[in-house]
Amino acid sequence: MGKVSVKVETEINTDGKLVPKAVIWNDGRKFRVSRVLYQSKSPTREYDGIRYTVIIGNSERYIYKVNREWYVLA
Repeated sequence: MGKVSVKVETEINTDGKLVPKAVIWNDGRKFRVSRVLYQSKSPTREYDGIRYTVIIGNSERYIYKVNREWYVLA
């Protein structure tokens, strides 16, 4: 699987945590994140950065953040 760079709209919640609100593809398509279920760093180095498990539409998806960059796996 390859990494695909995306833009992610975010906000900072009252606890100071970064919360993804929408994923924007390079072609301009925008998908609203209705809920963040979980966020974690990989204890086994399976992936880089922080993985966010989110709900987009009716599907559970992963988005990843490494430093200031966001990506999904295609």
